[in-house]
Amino acid sequence: MTKRNKTLDACVYCGLIKSTFITDKLRYNKPGRVVKCNRCGLVRLMGVRATENKLKEYYQKQYVKEEHGKGVKAEIDTLFTSFYPVQRDRIDTIQKYLKKTHTLLEIGSSAGYFLHAVKKYVKNVYGIEFNPEEARYATEVKGVKTSTNELKNSEFCDMKFDHICLFQLLEHIPNPITSLQELKNYLTPKGYIHIEIPNILDPLVNLFDNKEFRNFFYQKPHLYYFSPKTLKMVVDKTGLAIVELKPFQQTSITNTLNWIYLRTSQPSRWECIQTFISTKYIDAPGVDKVKNKINKMFQKFNAEYKKILEESKFTDNLFCILQNN
Repeated sequence: MTKRNKTLDACVYCGLIKSTFITDKLRYNKPGRVVKCNRCGLVRLMGVRATENKLKEYYQKQYVKEEHGKGVKAEIDTLFTSFYPVQRDRIDTIQKYLKKTHTLLEIGSSAGYFLHAVKKYVKNVYGIEFNPEEARYATEVKGVKTSTNELKNSEFCDMKFDHICLFQLLEHIPNPITSLQELKNYLTPKGYIHIEIPNILDPLVNLFDNKEFRNFFYQKPHLYYFSPKTLKMVVDKTGLAIVELKPFQQTSITNTLNWIYLRTSQPSRWECIQTFISTKYIDAPGVDKVKNKINKMFQKFNAEYKKILEESKFTDNLFCILQNN
């Protein structure tokens, strides 16, 4: 390996090259090697720094074909319908910071499902989405103005925002430290950045040690894997203040049971968050009453399950709210 290649693979946080191997089993059998920095513990995909100038082309072309050409993501209408109901949790988390006079930008806004859901709480919403079909759908069908350019080259480049949202995005960015520092320039004084990312302490990986899910969890587009500790480390280098940092469990106990017993993913994100058993009940007198009791039982079970996970930090996601100093 040349000196240049070693430099490109150095840890973005502490600069150390030496790392410990975690896995080379990635979703859809894609090639790649996930490692953990021997000094600071930040987990990354090997060669991550070499992708810095290739992201836009990848997400416009290859990512769409590899990741958005399957299941509910294959059709934009279905993609929107599947992910729209999930936005309620995000809004509940940030609503206390929102005002009707505020402007909000989401980067990586896909088909506009979050922006469409949140727009009634603020003055204006805007999106950045490299996938041209999803950006067009958000703009023309859902009335959410969305650009396909990087923020610095978009029609929003001279604007300041009260809120910038990065949902399931930071893990895709080659240098999260410099990217967050750059976003500070687009925030109003005391403006917020809202981050939602996968938690490397996901219970199916770190609690239940589910082999099939572990091979599904690690994936080529995810360049970094954060824990509460390593996310805080990265943010501390940006000059932004952490207002909230909380682990939260989004998928349900039935999704966990699905992986444990069936060892495969469910058809959509919507199914993953449902607490009821996905099955067809017989049509007979009294069945609906029993079904409702079973569903209520699972709702209580799910609430307790999530409480245990969130207290222990073994959750599938992290939510972090940052504020401009």
